Amino acid sequence: KQHLVWMDYDSRLSNLVVADATLAGSTLSPGSILLITVDLEPPPGEDGPEQWLTHYEAEAGRYFGAGWNSTNFTLESLPITIATILFNAVENGVLGRPNVQFIPLFNFVYADGHRMLTIGGVIGSDLHARQIKACDFSRQPYIRRVFSEGQFTISVPKLTRKERILMDREMPCADTWNPSEFEIAQDEVLRFAVRSQRSSSRLSSSS
Repeated sequence: KQHLVWMDYDSRLSNLVVADATLAGSTLSPGSILLITVDLEPPPGEDGPEQWLTHYEAEAGRYFGAGWNSTNFTLESLPITIATILFNAVENGVLGRPNVQFIPLFNFVYADGHRMLTIGGVIGSDLHARQIKACDFSRQPYIRRVFSEGQFTISVPKLTRKERILMDREMPCADTWNPSEFEIAQDEVLRFAVRSQRSSSRLSSSS
């Protein structure tokens, strides 16, 4: 059977998380989709990249990249560093499995109270890899086939369900439009409008 597994942690990267990632890589059947979410906030009680490097080395040092140093553990670098560690852990799991590989597709950074990271892809055979390579993802800017390419940042306004429904009714809107029923920054209205337009375009092209 093929599975969709989302390991949705509300904690930071730890030896337990990387062990689970490796286990998923070693056991999921080809064609399965794997997603892993972790908290990106720096470890509490430890101040600065040097101490964060020491912390993560104790938790996941075997999955570090060659030549990593404290510059890989600054606030700006943590997202790609943690994503790479998770990718390396899953790859370690598929190592030794004939005709099986981890095919990256997702690498999201977003704020959910804390900064969060979600990586994901397909545990696939060579056939799956060829099929995915043949796909045209040009209309899906969030796809990340290579983790080193950088991450897709999800940036959406914090809205209640009622507020979102109200804004949806007004789309598409003029650049200067702002709801009178509640307060929201103009740049967030514009971001909402752009994403709404992209969603509508995708729906019309698929119908």
